[in-house]
Amino acid sequence: MLNRSQTWIEQHTLNFSPFSRKVLLALLFSLVFLAGVFTEQIYHAFDLLYKAVFTALGLAGSLERSQQEVSTQLTERNWLTMISYGLLYTILCFITVHIFLKNARNTLIAGLLYAFLFGLCIALILTGKIFSSLHWPFMLTRRLIEIIVSPLPVILLMATLTKRAK
Repeated sequence: MLNRSQTWIEQHTLNFSPFSRKVLLALLFSLVFLAGVFTEQIYHAFDLLYKAVFTALGLAGSLERSQQEVSTQLTERNWLTMISYGLLYTILCFITVHIFLKNARNTLIAGLLYAFLFGLCIALILTGKIFSSLHWPFMLTRRLIEIIVSPLPVILLMATLTKRAK
């Protein structure tokens, strides 16, 4: 499995000139930075988008009901907004790491780390749902999400995997 995934990544790795790679990395770092600075505005835009879509589909009530099922210890925002922002931010960070490392094996390791963290969040949420008297799974999930949706994993992955490659 590892070899097949690694082969696919190697086949689909873009080769950039050193200058274009630096420009692309500067652009990606800027986007990560701006996404962090304008988080509230991005959340608001997603909130408006989902409200308009669900209202147009006649499902505004179901969106509100589904939000009531989400623990306030996890988020008080629209859960679709949080998932959308988190996924877009994570994809942006992952692309940044991939372009920076330009190594298929390290990209695979970074991807597995992100997948592990997302899986852990899902497991913690399910634990909190099953054992409703427990509050710590939601609080721990919230902390993990705050770490995932920050530049911290990008910095750590770049530093760790760059040293590993040498």
